[in-house]
Amino acid sequence: MSDKQYYENDRIWASGFEHSLDEIERLRAIKSLIAKEVTSLLDVGCGNGHFVNSMLRTEPIGRVCGVDRSRSALSLVKTEKYEASADNLPFKDNEFDLVCAFEVLEHLPIAIYEQAIREITRVAKKHVLISVPFQENIRSELISCPKCFCAFNRSYHLRSFDSNTIEGLFGDSNNKPLLQETKFCGTVRNYWGLSWLKRLVAGFRTPTLPPNAVCPHCGYASKQVERSAEHAEELTLDPPSTSQRVGQLLRGMLPSSTQARWVIAHYTFDQVDSNLQ
Repeated sequence: MSDKQYYENDRIWASGFEHSLDEIERLRAIKSLIAKEVTSLLDVGCGNGHFVNSMLRTEPIGRVCGVDRSRSALSLVKTEKYEASADNLPFKDNEFDLVCAFEVLEHLPIAIYEQAIREITRVAKKHVLISVPFQENIRSELISCPKCFCAFNRSYHLRSFDSNTIEGLFGDSNNKPLLQETKFCGTVRNYWGLSWLKRLVAGFRTPTLPPNAVCPHCGYASKQVERSAEHAEELTLDPPSTSQRVGQLLRGMLPSSTQARWVIAHYTFDQVDSNLQ
């Protein structure tokens, strides 16, 4: 069972997540790393077009292109777009001055991930921009399917990235872009001991799935996903369950710390000044 059902859920792409303060900050940071010389760009895994749609009137970028495997997401993209996977990009070598992948790499299975890295460097001519969650605790966001009991990350994240990972991201590529600059943005709060408490609580109750979740093993979906897209505007989220309310209470009691939510990395194929805006 693939996770296609999750990514073809209209509700996710029309949720308005891009209007949060953290997302606005991230988009601003991304744009600050785009070199003035860029005249064409490709966004790999463009989703609903949040980034590429915002770049349509940017000078002197004449070609703005997005690629994604979700037809639901691409329906919201307002520029040149293609339905394709990150590991098989339908473009020529060195076709774009800038190739971007924002909040994509953490979702990819290992074989696709490694090939996607090669594809990104193949179609990029001058620059690469990558954005991923920073030092994410994958285990803390594990949830269980109530049908098959498969445990998976609620955001479908399969790997975590830190400074060393970002530094060596393209280390195995034949055409290796060099890391020039990183920026950190957004804020996430980490609660000490929360993962252990979640696993303890899960042992005493039947697990439930949050809105929009789809089990990647058996395909079991929450009620919000099972409803047809034509009734999406009528959907309302279920009120917090008892376990969710307990979780909120525990978060208020546990010691915690904050850190950056995302790291954005700018790579170039040489070490010259990239003449950033």
